Amino acid sequence: MLVTSILLAGVWPGIVHTFQVVPNERTLEAEFIQRNIEATRAAYGLDKVETIAFDAKTTATAGALKEDAQTAAQIRIIDPNLVSSSFKQLEQYRQYYNFVNHLDVDRYTINGKTQDTVLAVRELNQSGLGNSQSWYNNTIVYTHGYGLVAAYGNKRSADGQPVFLQSGITATGALGEYEPRIYFGERSPEYSIVGAPDGAVDRELDYPAGGTGTEDQQTMTTFQGNGGPTLDGIVKRLAYAMKFQSEQILLSDAVTDKSQILYHRSPRERVAEVAPYLTLDSDMYPAIVDGKVVWIVDGYTTSANYPYSRAESLGNAIADSSTNSSIPVGSINYIRNSVKATVDAYDGSVKLYAWDSEDPILKTWMKIFPNTVKPVSEMSGAYSATLDTRQIYSRCREES
Repeated sequence: MLVTSILLAGVWPGIVHTFQVVPNERTLEAEFIQRNIEATRAAYGLDKVETIAFDAKTTATAGALKEDAQTAAQIRIIDPNLVSSSFKQLEQYRQYYNFVNHLDVDRYTINGKTQDTVLAVRELNQSGLGNSQSWYNNTIVYTHGYGLVAAYGNKRSADGQPVFLQSGITATGALGEYEPRIYFGERSPEYSIVGAPDGAVDRELDYPAGGTGTEDQQTMTTFQGNGGPTLDGIVKRLAYAMKFQSEQILLSDAVTDKSQILYHRSPRERVAEVAPYLTLDSDMYPAIVDGKVVWIVDGYTTSANYPYSRAESLGNAIADSSTNSSIPVGSINYIRNSVKATVDAYDGSVKLYAWDSEDPILKTWMKIFPNTVKPVSEMSGAYSATLDTRQIYSRCREES
């Protein structure tokens, strides 16, 4: 039995492959290769792609771009990968604010026209406090970032700097009024304790003095949302003091029964807590929607068990020069961009929308967790331009 198993499991397959398969590979494996190609296209959602021959013309004619004048005028000349340093120099204002190195793109309707923009959220950077760092300052006072900064994607100043359409600490510009406080973002602190009893003095720094050259003193605020558990009891305070290894949560007079503790501050982390069955994109992006700053996170359903489909490492497949962190998942051979998740930058509330309602994996999860994923028809119409922009931008990154 031992000799037979060695011959049948090791020697004989090698002989067949060497002397029968290799000389006739195209003939013998054609059926299986075709089956693999068809299954892979179906598993990655490419089986409905229509191929059209493009008759390229190498000569231009006068007025050829006339019908595309508005599109041509929106050609982006500001690179979101390179302009972050200019945002920091012109719009950071204080060392305890910061912008991410890779900015995002979006489109907004301004004066009836669609405008391409490069934008970023002004987030809190507590390491910039220097010698002013203390538990009280880091936890009670410096709790949130402030405002979104946006530049025209198709304009630059005479010296090459971006031209802003939304800027300043008091968040003025063409995008209108919105809630500018960023309690939940990519670089928010691990935890903050916010809120105060009615009538108490505001303790959270809203924005510093002289932010736009008009304020003569710093402005304070108090969080008014519902973003975390209330510390209304000794048991809760003790539990969180142990969780975050800080006795001040238990002992400080700044913590009252009206205080809330905010944690799980990253939008990607919050969506993962709500929908652990989704594989989340590593690149989240902000937008102003209905008077709020929201983070949009792409959620994917994946599998490694689709028959005959080719498996690929998802982390390696999406890696490019702008990738800050990889997706922690192994090889897959099925994927759908089935969910669009939004996270309110002020109160951290999460909403899930079924972007691909026909995905069988999402349908199954929705049976297990009913009423947690909303139909895409309930998504605000203001999201459409943002999502269209991101799909176009993602395709451009993939092609490059």
